[in-house]
Amino acid sequence: MARAALTLRTAFSDAPPLKPLLDGAVQPAGASLDWEQVNIVAAFRSMCRSLNYDLCEMAVVTYFAARWYGIAMTAIPVFPLSNLVGRPGAFTVNTRSGVETPKDLEGRRVAVRSYTLTPGTWARSVLQEHAGVDLEKVTWVVNDEEHVEQYHKDTPANVDRRVGADLGKMLVDGEIEAAIMVRADSPDVKPAFADVQARAADAFRRAGITPVDHTVVVKTALLEEHPWLARAVYDAMKESKAEWRRRTPDAPPADDLLNDPMPMGMSATRKTLAKLMQLSVEQHILPKALDIDELFPGGLD
Repeated sequence: MARAALTLRTAFSDAPPLKPLLDGAVQPAGASLDWEQVNIVAAFRSMCRSLNYDLCEMAVVTYFAARWYGIAMTAIPVFPLSNLVGRPGAFTVNTRSGVETPKDLEGRRVAVRSYTLTPGTWARSVLQEHAGVDLEKVTWVVNDEEHVEQYHKDTPANVDRRVGADLGKMLVDGEIEAAIMVRADSPDVKPAFADVQARAADAFRRAGITPVDHTVVVKTALLEEHPWLARAVYDAMKESKAEWRRRTPDAPPADDLLNDPMPMGMSATRKTLAKLMQLSVEQHILPKALDIDELFPGGLD
């Protein structure tokens, strides 16, 4: 007898490679998606604090932290958003601050929305590894809570949390000297460090690393009850990406990992995940490394 299809309460962004899945052209075998068009950042928090979804897009570093604190979700190696830190304007500075090189950030105040923000983790690594910035000498000003509430008690001492603050205004007013992924409409605020980004991109490409931002998680209890579900979701997302490529003549070449809008599979992303895990420990997000194969079980490719 055929099993009844599971209905999965789902929170996904509208990332282009997901659209064939979301418009119904593709569905997981044995399941259907009850997709809610929600603010995806709010969905991350809801999932971390209440496990409100069966299937949910999730920031990768947030997922690492969630698993450290015992939150019962399990990831599938699909990454619907990648390389935000490679975009122009990822770093901005107030030109009146005297910050001319990344090393000038030492002893200064630099904004990022939250400390465990995945692109922020990659961005700090770019500054450290390709410009020699001592991250411990920077005060990181954040204006949001972390999605994993338990992390607040373990936040590093050089993080200044100003929940609700307008980081763009603070940058314009000179209360902070620079920012990661913060925009401000002022002639005094300019993109910065493009040369460092270019060096980092070259290093990522040579190392076979793409700075992934989001993954996909399933309630662990649901996977324990339906162990076939991880493969079904993975295969559906793989087909959704293939259908998106068929619909998108100007899609990046399939072998361009750095610009891949949805990297997939353990073979292609293992080096990336290992690097991000290393950064999470170095930047005091995790006390020690977690086992990648326990976080992304099943060897899906």
